[in-house]
Amino acid sequence: MDGPQIPEGYVAYPRESQNPIFGPAPRRVRFDALGDAWRILCADWGIWVLASLTLIGIQIVVTVPFSIYNTIRMMPQTADPSRMPAMPADAILLSIVSAFISQVAIGCVLAGIMKAGLTKVRTGYVSYTSIFSYEGNFGKLLVAQICIGVVMTVPQILMFVGMTMIGSRGDLFQASIGQIVGLSVGYLLVLVFTCGSIFVPLLALDQGMTPGEAFSESFKAALPNFFPILGLLIVAGLASALGFIACCVGILFTLPLYYLTMAVVYHDFFRPVQREMPATPPTDMMTPPTYG
Repeated sequence: MDGPQIPEGYVAYPRESQNPIFGPAPRRVRFDALGDAWRILCADWGIWVLASLTLIGIQIVVTVPFSIYNTIRMMPQTADPSRMPAMPADAILLSIVSAFISQVAIGCVLAGIMKAGLTKVRTGYVSYTSIFSYEGNFGKLLVAQICIGVVMTVPQILMFVGMTMIGSRGDLFQASIGQIVGLSVGYLLVLVFTCGSIFVPLLALDQGMTPGEAFSESFKAALPNFFPILGLLIVAGLASALGFIACCVGILFTLPLYYLTMAVVYHDFFRPVQREMPATPPTDMMTPPTYG
């Protein structure tokens, strides 16, 4: 038989572009990323449960005081159930401020969780303290989260605007319609923004990009994959919500699933490229002695 003989059981070594860890990122969404995230969660479930407790604790500290105050200030001040109750301006403002602070605080911790998940994907090791390891990029992350927080308050602002404009006569039904219209428009904008900015926190933490660079790179990578990313976000969100149905306790185990999935997707899109060995050795390398 002509040509070289290939031994039985021979497997060709994959090229760099086929390497699952290094090489150019494919820039496509894998729906089995959810399965990868689940395996990461199961491998170190204790760490992720502590991460969930940390998130819930921060959420309580940030939002409960504002919620109590707003509940007292926004109690109905009229006996007519068909009339929209007066809404104090300070309560409206505090409601928006509370949502903004909560988004920024939770966003910074969630970015740390995603970074820890990314570390687990790349190295196989993770610890609870790695969630708070920002590697000198916390300032960039904070500015990025402030920008995200501003956008995330848009639905609430539009809700109050809709209530004011459509329900200007105090009619409760008209005020409800105003709420629905305002929230619908706001959440539609937030949906597009969320899918486009999905990689911003990790680009700031992992690659040390400035907020402007992170938003630009994230939108450039995410928007061509808008619907696959949206579908994965919905599936991951539903899977995480199952924990809440299980007597609310399961949320401690499933809450990180959503964000670990995002870490896996980020790794698929922005894998570190393996450095190639130089074709020729450096000229300053020591040359072996010659013998005459």
